[in-house]
Amino acid sequence: MKRLTLVFVALFALAMTAAAPSAAAQAITGEITGRVLDQAGLAVPGATITATNADTGLVRTTVTAAEGDYSLTQLPPGTYTVAAELTGFKRVSVSGITITVGMRRTLALDFEVGTLTETVQVQAEAALVETTRSDVSGVVTAREIASLPMLNRTFAGLTITMPEARPVGNFDPTKTRIGNFAMSGGDGRQLDVNVDGGDNKDNAVGSLIQNFAYESIQEFQVLQHRWTAESGRSVGGVVNVITKSGTNDLRGSIFGSYRGDNTRAMDFFEKQRRAANANFAKADFTRQEFGGSAGGPIARNRLFYFGALEHFRERSENVLTQTAFNQIGAIPGSQVQSAIPTPYDDTLVTVKTDWQPGTSQTMFARLAYQGQSSPNDQIPVPATSDINNGNTNNTTNYDFVANHSRTIGSSKLNQLAFHYQNFTNEILPNVSGMPFLDFPSVDTGPNANTPQQTTSTK
Repeated sequence: MKRLTLVFVALFALAMTAAAPSAAAQAITGEITGRVLDQAGLAVPGATITATNADTGLVRTTVTAAEGDYSLTQLPPGTYTVAAELTGFKRVSVSGITITVGMRRTLALDFEVGTLTETVQVQAEAALVETTRSDVSGVVTAREIASLPMLNRTFAGLTITMPEARPVGNFDPTKTRIGNFAMSGGDGRQLDVNVDGGDNKDNAVGSLIQNFAYESIQEFQVLQHRWTAESGRSVGGVVNVITKSGTNDLRGSIFGSYRGDNTRAMDFFEKQRRAANANFAKADFTRQEFGGSAGGPIARNRLFYFGALEHFRERSENVLTQTAFNQIGAIPGSQVQSAIPTPYDDTLVTVKTDWQPGTSQTMFARLAYQGQSSPNDQIPVPATSDINNGNTNNTTNYDFVANHSRTIGSSKLNQLAFHYQNFTNEILPNVSGMPFLDFPSVDTGPNANTPQQTTSTK
């Protein structure tokens, strides 16, 4: 146990001292604020307020000020029990308080005269309105992430359940499968998307730069209007995503899905080909998605782990139009095929460690990886070229975030965050040493979008 703790501390210290910019202060936690009053409605200063996380045992403590006000900040999303106590009054305990990412929950506590051995138990009710802030926002919760059906397992797909959000296309050929969305009448370039406080925006062309394992997403907040200064750098909306953490209970998941071409009907261009040739066979199509997650305690109430792994495998074909199929064989050097193979593979991995060294400190480190391969995706759909016009397209993403938060007394908070992200993409032609031939209805030769390489490090 001591060795594991020392390894975690060493890795965290290395991350904190590395020569790279720190992560922006984005919402990855929530807070509880309120006032303590006695039976006469007078403020009660000096009362001890304690919040305890039901899943991890995390404890946050503060003391009410002269006006009876208190604030418990930097609370990781989860379910809490808040207790208030002061000599001369009965202890008050409120359980079942749900905190989501970016939430500021107002909780008023009322003391009754009595002894600390007596406890007033209260079950919290759902907060309908946040009275301490004016932003227009919503949260996609863990229950919605687990329950709502998704064609592609990305948090971008679920974002469109929020008001004003809608799906839009990508602007970059290196990210045809990442997914994108827009808000407030934008085109998807004006968003500020953060995962565990780390920037996940393509700073060159806008939109998202990396996908994360869907099984690793706990919840995310979508801010449409009037967000605070800490969530700047955007005119089209802010999205704050947090990943799952381990708890005191061992938990996991496993999933799998399969779709074959027997559930897919012919599209317009396939029907056109069948009309011209009765022996034309429908393009092949299979899709498999599988993976799982696991998390639990290394040391109860102190050190936790979580990991998720997903793989997306698709085998499909891009059918040539009847016109292209008839004409392309007349071009010297071309390769006539009924359809262009367009396989796609996507592997996503997330690992995370959380450490609570004391009641005033929390630390976490998270590493996410995405590896993609999507050959021939630069050929238009439906295809109007041969396999010579195809390409390779390989992408790797690494995203690392580390965070240390410490409360100092009842009125001060210190937070240190580090974020590193690397995006590397390479798109190469299928052939070289031959000319690119572009006709009004067909193409052959090296693809016009190749070769190209993109690297982004921040």
